[in-house]
Amino acid sequence: MTDSEFQSLIDKIQGMKRGRCFTPYIDYIVFPRYRTIAPKQRIDFRFPLTVLAGRNGTGKSSVLHALFGAPRGKSVANFWFGTAVDPVERGEMGEVEEEDSAGTKKKLTEVQKAAFWYGYMDGNLERQAIKQRVRREKAKAYEDQENWEPTRPNESYGMTPIPREGGRRERHPQIDMEVGYLNLRYLLSAFDRCFNFWSESSRKRFRDTQQWRKVGGSGRPRVQDYIRSRAIRLNSAFSLRRHYQLGTAIFADQAQDLTPGELALISRIVGKEYESGVLLRHRLYDDAWAYSVRFVTKGGQYTEANAGSGETSVVQIVRLFEGAKPNSLLLLDEPETSLHPGAQRELLRYILEQVADKRLQVVLSTHAPGLVWGLPRDAIKVMRRQSDGFVAIDQGLSPEEAFHEIGHPFEPTCNVIVEDRLAKLILEEVAKSKGEGFAAKLRVEYRPGGDSEMKKDIAVFMHGHHRPVFVFDGDQKPQNPHVDPKSLPVNMQTDKHLNKVIKDQIGQEIKFEQNSGMTSEQKGAQSAAYLDYLLRRVFYMPFLYPEQGVWHEDVCRKLLLLILGSQAKADATMAWIDNEANHKQKFALLSESIGHGALHPNQVHAMFVTHFVETRGPVFDKVSSLLDQVIAAAEANDA
Repeated sequence: MTDSEFQSLIDKIQGMKRGRCFTPYIDYIVFPRYRTIAPKQRIDFRFPLTVLAGRNGTGKSSVLHALFGAPRGKSVANFWFGTAVDPVERGEMGEVEEEDSAGTKKKLTEVQKAAFWYGYMDGNLERQAIKQRVRREKAKAYEDQENWEPTRPNESYGMTPIPREGGRRERHPQIDMEVGYLNLRYLLSAFDRCFNFWSESSRKRFRDTQQWRKVGGSGRPRVQDYIRSRAIRLNSAFSLRRHYQLGTAIFADQAQDLTPGELALISRIVGKEYESGVLLRHRLYDDAWAYSVRFVTKGGQYTEANAGSGETSVVQIVRLFEGAKPNSLLLLDEPETSLHPGAQRELLRYILEQVADKRLQVVLSTHAPGLVWGLPRDAIKVMRRQSDGFVAIDQGLSPEEAFHEIGHPFEPTCNVIVEDRLAKLILEEVAKSKGEGFAAKLRVEYRPGGDSEMKKDIAVFMHGHHRPVFVFDGDQKPQNPHVDPKSLPVNMQTDKHLNKVIKDQIGQEIKFEQNSGMTSEQKGAQSAAYLDYLLRRVFYMPFLYPEQGVWHEDVCRKLLLLILGSQAKADATMAWIDNEANHKQKFALLSESIGHGALHPNQVHAMFVTHFVETRGPVFDKVSSLLDQVIAAAEANDA
């Protein structure tokens, strides 16, 4: 899939979302008190595929568990429950139990209990449903002592109260939605489970069997010996078209053939051709139920024992999506497990296709850039642990910002060329003030030849794959906006006329690399491409030149007093500098006054830029906005 095709798929899904094709659909979820997530954190699901990124232990799985427990009939207690070593009351879900002066535990108030609430649309009516943990103290040991139950809206959580009817406060219904959940980190195949976690009790039982005494005698059986003996029954179970039984006990479900469509999808994602495949759920290796898969390729037949763990993971993911009903909620915990980068990208493409075809809402956690690159900002959520130990949830980040937060290195996506060192310093420092993740996306370089050479460079870069953004000083900005060559009448789209437009725009002629065999249409296309580059990837500083933008009398006055050591000398020199209207000359006079040996001009510039960034005046805001436009241009489809 090309970049443009990928973007078309994104655009299609966004259009479907605006057209309200996804219903039922959880629009947002709020965590007033839940695990170690900071109070009242909120996640908005503006795009039907949501990716949760974050460092280990920041609660990504916790969010998936909450979403699993959100619909009617579902519960977070499927995943979280208190035990003697991990009691919930000690804060596992963010609850706080206090003790009175006598050391007796007080009953938790409503606002102290772990809870989450979410919003969804029911026709034209917004619903807000809440689930709160309730502990049944008198439940018997074998009964479920913990429950997550719907309650009335709680205004302290930010919920909108429902008017009382007949003296009774009502509650919104829970969303009615099919849910599927897959945790790829812990989805071990039957072979892997047995080979890596074969128990000593299983070893002893196998040693006492007649089969082992016949083959191994009195020796100590290995796990390989055990698997060989059980594989005989596994082979029979694969061949049966019914349950596999030993006596009255069922040891394997009926084997399921992978459909041609499923095989084609698995082949596409993994990058390997499969002729057939069979999936079997069984407990032939051990007491625990698990899955085995048998593939047939041109190279032969094999099971998960000789397959990559990524292959078996993809089988489970594809079957989850292919078996999902339309408008379901699917949750994936680290689906990239054991998948190479190319497979991750194909998996992302497949998930997006399924989102569009079945109108699915999908939320996944990941550490893999391949499952995030190219997604819109609305799809990306970053879970970040704060200094107080709680986790904040950041939204609207780019893939680069998201993975900078979790420490993943990447190449800057936006190369910027400016006229001089001071312009470079200004853009770099303002970018840093917008966050490390934002700054990491930028690489700013200056062109020693100045604006004239930069304008010539555009003719070279406009045909390249990686095309930088040019930021000129404000004195280079034309009086009229840049021209879209496609908007010109056909009779004006000749190379002669377009070259005249270029000269009017930039103030100089551009000589393109041409040969004698080029037609006038080809020459015109070069000129049109240049104008298009000016339109899309050329910007201007919000001041005539950088010195004008960062100059500030207070900084100058303090610097003079520091170097000259006398208030009288500083005031006299300041008056002399004030008489100069040109800001470049002001800097030159300042350098002359303090002596070139005292501070290097770059150090002087840095002091002014620091003040410029720290005071954050109107001009700073304009530069900040300029950088947003520059990044958007670099990330645009034509990049």
